[in-house]
Amino acid sequence: MSAGETAIANFAVQLSHAYRVSGTVSGMGAQGIGQLMLFSKNGQEEQQNLAEGGKFDFPNVLPGTYRAQVMMVAFVNGKPSMKMRTILSPIEVDGSDVVGLRLQLDAGGDVSGKFRVEGNEKINWSELFVNLPPVTEGEEEQTGVQLRMQGAFIQPSPVREDGSFEIENTPGGNYQLVVGARSDKFRDYGTKSVLVGKREVVDTGFAVTPGTLLDVVVSAKGAGLEGTVLDGEGKPEGGATVVTVPGSGKRGDPDAYQYARTDDSGRFIIRGMNPGEFIVLAFEELQGN
Repeated sequence: MSAGETAIANFAVQLSHAYRVSGTVSGMGAQGIGQLMLFSKNGQEEQQNLAEGGKFDFPNVLPGTYRAQVMMVAFVNGKPSMKMRTILSPIEVDGSDVVGLRLQLDAGGDVSGKFRVEGNEKINWSELFVNLPPVTEGEEEQTGVQLRMQGAFIQPSPVREDGSFEIENTPGGNYQLVVGARSDKFRDYGTKSVLVGKREVVDTGFAVTPGTLLDVVVSAKGAGLEGTVLDGEGKPEGGATVVTVPGSGKRGDPDAYQYARTDDSGRFIIRGMNPGEFIVLAFEELQGN
């Protein structure tokens, strides 16, 4: 079509009926202001300030399965304090209004723990920090908006000199423990074990409940991977990015993904890996999100 010509196009618009969703959020207590947010996997989002008694009423919600979170704002000593709380039960909107819902806030809680090392080495634990990214693998995968919201309320926490740590006010949900270091001295270390009671959760993650206690074991015997990246002509590829992708069973563990850059001779080294099966990928240019 040339400039100035007129084109005719037919567009088909598929109408979808919207439904009313109303009810009450329980478990708020004297928390101050609360905002209820609904997220669906198809990208639909709804949000509304809760009325007195935790009441809500969304007049036009499209069909779908929704996850709900409540952002609560309270004032402590005159300063605002924000917490994110999760509602575990999904909301199904399918063919009729959904009224009279009674949604219960998940308690969430503080996550604390203690580090220990395999062997008799002395470690300056204060050079480490921990974080709790949400588990996203499988049917319970959360939307990107939910993950960003949770990430805003779960910031990296330092580890004390005695190896203890605490992450306060963690929203309810499933998480994995990720360990980071501020020093290259730990580049050969790996997180060997994370126990909740006697249950191993280093790969699967764990559900946050009030008083979650973690026993974390690190080892200086982390695995390593060395190699060379070649281009299509068989020449060394300098400045390439090498990424390890874990095999099935560990794909929800962000600590299992490692990366390195190749030097001018195309060589790379990745250290501090936990043993296992991995797919190794190399990218000439790796775009950020």
